[in-house]
Amino acid sequence: MDTPIDFDARLDCEHIRAAASWAALQLAANGFARVQLTPGDLTAYDVIVVAPCPRWENGRTQRSDPYMVVLTNSFGAAYQWHAEPLVAGYVGAKWTNSSVAAGPRLWTGEVLSRFLNALAEAIGEAG
Repeated sequence: MDTPIDFDARLDCEHIRAAASWAALQLAANGFARVQLTPGDLTAYDVIVVAPCPRWENGRTQRSDPYMVVLTNSFGAAYQWHAEPLVAGYVGAKWTNSSVAAGPRLWTGEVLSRFLNALAEAIGEAG
C-alpha cells in the first residue's frame, strides 16, 4: 500500500501563499501576473494568470471571460479559471500533458491547486 504524501511537510506553503498574494495585487494593478512558483521541492512552475477582460464579438462588447491560467511548463495550455477552489486531481489532469506519469501529475496538481486556491482567497479578500 502506498503511503500518502505529506505535502504540507514537503512544500513551502508560505512561499505559495506569498506568491498568490503578490499575483492578486498584480492582477488588480495590471490585469495579469507572471509567477515563477518555486515551492521548495526542487521544482519551478512558470504560471501566467490573466484577469477577466471585456471581449469584442459580433460588433458589440460582450461580458468578461473568466481568468485565464497558463502553466508554461505544460506546453502553454491556457484554461479558464473562475477564481474558485479546485482539487489537485482535476488541476493535475487539466494543466499537465497527458504523457506525464501519474506521480508527477499528482505533484503538479497539488502545487498548482494550492497556488490557485490561495490566489482565489487573495482575490476574494481584495475584491
